[in-house]
Amino acid sequence: MRFGRNLVVLGMPRVQHQPQVGSESHYLCVQPIRKRAYPLMPSKVQQFQTSMRLMRSRNAEKQEEGFHLLLPEAGSYVEELIAEFQAETKDHGLKCWLLELLGEARSEVAIPLFVEMLDAGDEAFASWAIRGLKRLDTKTSRRILYERNKNNHGFTGLDV
Repeated sequence: MRFGRNLVVLGMPRVQHQPQVGSESHYLCVQPIRKRAYPLMPSKVQQFQTSMRLMRSRNAEKQEEGFHLLLPEAGSYVEELIAEFQAETKDHGLKCWLLELLGEARSEVAIPLFVEMLDAGDEAFASWAIRGLKRLDTKTSRRILYERNKNNHGFTGLDV
């Protein structure tokens, strides 16, 4: 705990003492402690752009923050996520995160991309595609998983 001009108590807002002799409100002025790595976002487009910028950051904490900003809203950005996935050429981890977000979105729009990633030859992409198809849990996605399993004689090398 620190005393003086600023009084900080764990879990409590910052309390500033502003001495003004003769004033009734000279004891306490309460201001919440809040630091943001991103500005307040007035629109969905800005939220998506800011999240993608954070996910491309070199700072691991900002990358995680960008991912978790998109996670609850992934269903709103399916087309944008597919476009970002197809445009990304350098960062393999970012592409895996985008596939994970598409799986969380549970949209049938992503099925062609998942099917493409099953045969891409990259085990990480195939794994996220399988998880996305399982989470989607539609007749089409179950049929794709069944046929893939049947064509590989019951062994895919991945948990199907």
